[in-house]
Amino acid sequence: MKTDDAKVFVGYSGIYDLTTAAITTRTKDEQRKAYFFNLDPSALAKASPALKGSSAELLEYPYYDHNLTSKSSDKMEEIFFKTADFIAAHL
Repeated sequence: MKTDDAKVFVGYSGIYDLTTAAITTRTKDEQRKAYFFNLDPSALAKASPALKGSSAELLEYPYYDHNLTSKSSDKMEEIFFKTADFIAAHL
């Protein structure tokens, strides 16, 4: 997420906007604040893939947890094919 010349970012079950995420907006922990650029809004925005002005697609799967893309998930293959199709359509 920090590489300016990256052509593709694929995220599964992550935090994509650090400017509004509870982990940054609600923290009182000094170590966590330091880890997140001392909560500098411009640094948080730069590190947030959702704010990069690129194409994105949100796929929600109700009743599935964060292990959606694990080998044991019945959705893994479907999600990886959708990912490949999206990348091919946007590169």
